[in-house]
Amino acid sequence: MNTIRHGLLLGLLLGALAPTSALARGTGSAAAAVPQAIEVRVDPRVELAAVMARLAGFDEYQARGIETYDRAVDAHFAPFRDHPSIATLRALREQRRIAYNAVVEAGLMGASVDWSPALPLAPWPDNLDPRWDATSLRSFLQAARRFERDTGARAFFAGQRVLHAEVEARIRANLQQRLDLRWYAQRLPAQGIRHFVVVPGLLDGLNSYAVRVGDTVYGVLATPTIRAGEAIDYPADAQLALLVHEFHHVYLNPWVDDSMGILATPAQRLFDVVAPTMRSLAYGEPRIMLYESLVRANTLSYLRQHGEEAVLRRAIAEDRGKGFPWTPALADLLDTAEAAGKPRFDAGTAPAVAALLDDWAADNGARIVAEQQRLAAEQARVLAQGPQLTTLSPAEGARLAAGDSVLELHFDRPMDGRIAIFGDVPTVTGKPAWDEAKQVLRIPVRLEAGARYRLLLNSESDDGFTSRAGEKLSPRSWTFSVD
Repeated sequence: MNTIRHGLLLGLLLGALAPTSALARGTGSAAAAVPQAIEVRVDPRVELAAVMARLAGFDEYQARGIETYDRAVDAHFAPFRDHPSIATLRALREQRRIAYNAVVEAGLMGASVDWSPALPLAPWPDNLDPRWDATSLRSFLQAARRFERDTGARAFFAGQRVLHAEVEARIRANLQQRLDLRWYAQRLPAQGIRHFVVVPGLLDGLNSYAVRVGDTVYGVLATPTIRAGEAIDYPADAQLALLVHEFHHVYLNPWVDDSMGILATPAQRLFDVVAPTMRSLAYGEPRIMLYESLVRANTLSYLRQHGEEAVLRRAIAEDRGKGFPWTPALADLLDTAEAAGKPRFDAGTAPAVAALLDDWAADNGARIVAEQQRLAAEQARVLAQGPQLTTLSPAEGARLAAGDSVLELHFDRPMDGRIAIFGDVPTVTGKPAWDEAKQVLRIPVRLEAGARYRLLLNSESDDGFTSRAGEKLSPRSWTFSVD
């Protein structure tokens, strides 16, 4: 699971706002039947489940997306806030901790026609989130059926078809020729997967999910904040990286589960070294750390082999910044085997991965410390070049109150007026403005309760913050959160 918001401020000039299952095991083959066409569709089941979660008060479903759509949803469904189905969902959260991906997953487990289970529930499909069981899932599906009937949801979503089609077309254009579905079937442990569907989650808040139902994998994408009057646009590179990552989970989580007899001990050693970092990311046990490690490493391999150099650099930087400095080495290990004509995943893969984990855990993580020191020195050297930020407001790591605010960036020299801010960007509520000397930039924003914002200032591949003398600001991050 991946939990980032894909807002975007790109190339702004003043006045222009430019945002597990143990099925078939073994190794995939090139002959596997995986479609190459990118199927993209807004799914009313996902939208309905998200509406219910919003009305039930789930914090993770409150963030705004496409403003005109959000307004229409609010106007239609707000009168049903006290519907019995919403009480059912609140009870499921209280009793079984239903949240985040579990909501989307339950929606996709409902048949499109009548909300009956899309798969037999006996025997229980063990790839579903463990927070669900047959009784609780049936309770949700029955509640969804009642809610859809009583609210006229089917007709409402049909009435939004023009907007849905516009979103689908934009995402399809972003991904066509870039999302290679055969990669999974050819290189990863076979899991009986035959279909991929990209689902824009227009009401899913800040988060994106990969959900498997039967032989189909759904990549549910978060939606950037798009204000009324702005063109519907999605950051293509971020979408690609996100989907490549999420689709890997449905293949590699089961492989990790099957390999724990070999991986458990070295994974525990490594986890003991990095536990505070992992827990801060909600990766609270060695198994989940392994899921993320294998997925991140194979994502790097995918990007490298498909020539996505800019996306690859950002992915490596993100892995290192989030406490996974070993993923490039793990990607190299898997790529080396493949280059030698071996499968990426065979009988020797788990022992090789175990040895790598032991190496990074040795001497209380001495290799991790050395890598962190090397990266810190390199980062300091890079950041010292070109224009400098003398003040950021809010300060790095600050905790703020929700509501309207202003981001301020103070530079040590006059800038030329270009702006490039990527990542988890708050909703921009007004025109960014420079002071007369072009050394202070102010951006009015709205901060959402519970959000964590990680902004990326400039990038290696785009023009952005540049001094009047032509010196480019070295790319850097800026993080703060909201209570």
